[in-house]
Amino acid sequence: MSQSENWSDYWEYESSKGEVFVDKLGNKHPELAEFWKQIFNDFQPTDRIIDLASGAGSIFHSVSHQTYLNLYAVDISNVALVRLQEDIPQAQVQIGSCNNLSFSDSSFEHVLSQFGIEYSTEDGFYEALRIMTLKGDFVALVHYKNGYIDDRNATELEGVDLLIDSSFIDLSKKIANSFNNKDTTRTQTYFKEFSAIEPIVHAYCVKHSSGMTAHCYNGCKRLLQEYAKYNHADVIEWFENMHQELQQAQVRLLNMRGVAFSKDRMAKMVDALVKKGAKELSVEPFVLGQHDKPVAWILKFKKEN
Repeated sequence: MSQSENWSDYWEYESSKGEVFVDKLGNKHPELAEFWKQIFNDFQPTDRIIDLASGAGSIFHSVSHQTYLNLYAVDISNVALVRLQEDIPQAQVQIGSCNNLSFSDSSFEHVLSQFGIEYSTEDGFYEALRIMTLKGDFVALVHYKNGYIDDRNATELEGVDLLIDSSFIDLSKKIANSFNNKDTTRTQTYFKEFSAIEPIVHAYCVKHSSGMTAHCYNGCKRLLQEYAKYNHADVIEWFENMHQELQQAQVRLLNMRGVAFSKDRMAKMVDALVKKGAKELSVEPFVLGQHDKPVAWILKFKKEN
């Protein structure tokens, strides 16, 4: 499955509110919304504004987007862009990667991104600089290596890896099939294997009671413990769908961790941007009030005359 297909599945099935980073209630963090409101305060209604790697439009949803006449968005997921345009009809959308944009040089007064442009590697930032006007600006929130989100992703990836490497879903499916076939011998064999790994998964879920791993663990146990209540085909379908979701999540989490910028990588990025004509660069950690670690880098720059 390609990266675009993986993210399209995410936007279609998992992100009901169009956000990647949410609070405990599944809503956009108010401090993120406030950050973008402050950024947009200096924008004019006729300015050309583009969100690179926009997803379903988190940035535009943070502000009174009806005020702005020239909103653009680029993302690799058509599903995300369809959702964005349904909510913000005036936005012009384009499917594609940020490392090879089709726009002409100096096309936009404001180039923005939130947890997205870094997926296009350093080339995405160079493209952002290219399409900026001389009086324009760039503002992005970039994944922070070993920050709050990256640590959370590492924890989630640990659990997903545990389920996949231990064949937890496969064993659960084998047990269900042996139930269905009334095969006592196989049931005992599979339960013995299951009993060897279940305490390890349980221990992880006690420590981390939310997230995909806990959802999978609790679902598997409930379906096996209460197997007689369910249709066998439905049980197997749930296991197979869960296995696919785990594989997709593993890829996504690996990607998210891989694109996060360390201090050293960000410093090199700043140096490279200066050489390519960026000016007035600023980089600082973005820390939400309830977290000790940064959730992102705030990267800003303008274009040299």
